[in-house]
Amino acid sequence: VSVQAQILNLLKNLQKDYGYGFLFITHNLAVVHHIADRVAVMYLGKFVEVGSKTQIFSNPTHPYTKALLASRSEIDPENQEISFVISGEVPSPIAPPPGCTFNPRCSSDARTNECEYDLPHKIKIEDGHFIWCVNPPILKNKEIKEIKESVTSEY
Repeated sequence: VSVQAQILNLLKNLQKDYGYGFLFITHNLAVVHHIADRVAVMYLGKFVEVGSKTQIFSNPTHPYTKALLASRSEIDPENQEISFVISGEVPSPIAPPPGCTFNPRCSSDARTNECEYDLPHKIKIEDGHFIWCVNPPILKNKEIKEIKESVTSEY
């Protein structure tokens, strides 16, 4: 771990000193939190949420992002209990399900039958913060209808 920390700190110093940008791909959320300015959360190769590090870690909005952040174990070695598990099987990336690819595993109260056949819409949460979702849990039904009428699917 100390070698990893040294490399990450070196990358951060290069970024700060020379203005370098990096595309950093990882499953390690602690590393993402340490090194990223902006974060793109993907599920089966599709964006589900994009935003600043603060927006994603402080205000996760997509059901997968929420589940992903809730499933991380604590850094404290005394408390290694995983607080949340994403249920179901990961669909095949070769033959993904129709509609929203996260649909079979989504536990959101906003999940509907439309999630099984509609492609997610790109929805602005705030400046620089977007999710791709058929029925975003943060919006009311009227707002969802307006989005569907005014936006073409950008999946």
